[in-house]
Amino acid sequence: MEKEVFKKHMAFLSTYFAIELKPEIYKLYWHMLKHLQDSVFENAIKNICAEFIPTSTTTFPLVAHILKFCGQSANERSVLAISLLKKALRHGPYESVNFNDDALHYVVDSNGGWPVMCNWSGKQWDINEGRLIETYKSAYLSGKTGPEHLSGISEANNGVFRIFSMSIDSNETKEIVCKRSENVKKIENSGELQRISDCFGVK
Repeated sequence: MEKEVFKKHMAFLSTYFAIELKPEIYKLYWHMLKHLQDSVFENAIKNICAEFIPTSTTTFPLVAHILKFCGQSANERSVLAISLLKKALRHGPYESVNFNDDALHYVVDSNGGWPVMCNWSGKQWDINEGRLIETYKSAYLSGKTGPEHLSGISEANNGVFRIFSMSIDSNETKEIVCKRSENVKKIENSGELQRISDCFGVK
């Protein structure tokens, strides 16, 4: 989500419910909701205005309410996140991936990294899938973060590599060619490939 979209609609909610959030609470809302697409967040705000009824104890919509009104609870998102992770395994350990999801990056990083999880056996997935879902839920709700993207083997060994970018909130995968500058040690996008395909159908 664009920060300006978030600011605009949160300001509207503050006016609508006559509640001004403390700076630290405002930052928490941003951290917990920034993964949403602009249109999804905007739709949630519309639904809140139409359906959310303040009470004496809950005078302003909580993060959980906003997620509910955009059709996504923490439990639902956790299952979707691990499902996306498993589908992305087809890209293999040599490619880099970006799920555009801090919590999911944390899950992968805390389990040895992308190449390691790509090489898990079916039995390992059967044993660990439930734990991964709970780890994601905890990371998502607590705001834990991982690396900006998940590096594959090619990124570590080559100057030019690919990042497959995808998210729970989109049905597209972008395949991006990148190069690493040896002088400044940073990753530069050398141009997005023309192919932008459904994330469940990229070959």
